[in-house]
Amino acid sequence: NAKATDDDDDVDDASSVDISKSQKQLLDNNTGIKSNPIDFPSFAVDQHNFKENANLKFVRMLDMKTNWIKTGWLYHIILEAKDGEK
Repeated sequence: NAKATDDDDDVDDASSVDISKSQKQLLDNNTGIKSNPIDFPSFAVDQHNFKENANLKFVRMLDMKTNWIKTGWLYHIILEAKDGEK
């Protein structure tokens, strides 16, 4: 049986992972569907474009780190995007 602690909501810094060391597919805890973290930056740009009626184009991922939190993986992504043509 797992015991709850006072810091259950805190990010577990000890499990911080450099994505360059772990570029394999991860299982999404909420859906059970395998997802490739390398696809997340372009997905983020697509979602931004949809929500903001923008036309940015994903250029490249500069950095990605992950932290395990109680509800699943938390991704910290730094990416480069440029203005696209309308």
